[in-house]
Amino acid sequence: MTPELKIDKDEVLRYLYHKNQPLEKNLDVLVDTLVKETTDIARPRFIYNIFTLEKNSGILLKNTELTLKGKDIARHLEKSEKCAVLCATLGSEIEMKINYYSKTELLKSVISDACASTLIEALCDYAEALIKTEAEKNSFFITSRYSPGYGDFEISVQKDLLNLIEAPKKIGVTVTDSFIMLPRKSVSAVIGFQSEKAKEEINKCSTCNLKGNCSFRKGNTYCGN
Repeated sequence: MTPELKIDKDEVLRYLYHKNQPLEKNLDVLVDTLVKETTDIARPRFIYNIFTLEKNSGILLKNTELTLKGKDIARHLEKSEKCAVLCATLGSEIEMKINYYSKTELLKSVISDACASTLIEALCDYAEALIKTEAEKNSFFITSRYSPGYGDFEISVQKDLLNLIEAPKKIGVTVTDSFIMLPRKSVSAVIGFQSEKAKEEINKCSTCNLKGNCSFRKGNTYCGN
């Protein structure tokens, strides 16, 4: 499935640490040009599957051999009976363009990267909305997305999650030996299904491993994840 997505220019500017000051006309035009180019080049795809949960020493995804471990993911799925495992990607084409610009026109590389970051979040939001609709058909509420690397939810589980939903085969997302997803503009996440409405989202900054050295937090904002 390839949804029609729009890149929010204001969100792109936030990734660029723009703080509502007027943009020079040539820079404004460049941002608009790269927003369009990113939209044209990116190949947004996603896949998810839903699993029943069994909770013992960890969280077992039933009918699989995968157990999710860690206090933070256990807390996130504390009231969940099922979960969706999601992977979304923009494909390798936009990554190649960003890499090309990094060697030829650094400013374009930075702006294109911000455009792609905004677009992958929009794709995840789109996929989450579909998952929410599926959950509601079965009288469930959903939690927010929770990704490997948040808190003590080990990033090493990334490969197992992607293999479980056949992301390498179906949408071309793989994981390196150092647990980096390729293409880089890809996201994996777990979303819980529970019978009561989830509490208001607590800022994930408190459980992020980068919170001590985050430029977004220094600017009194957040990364959007």
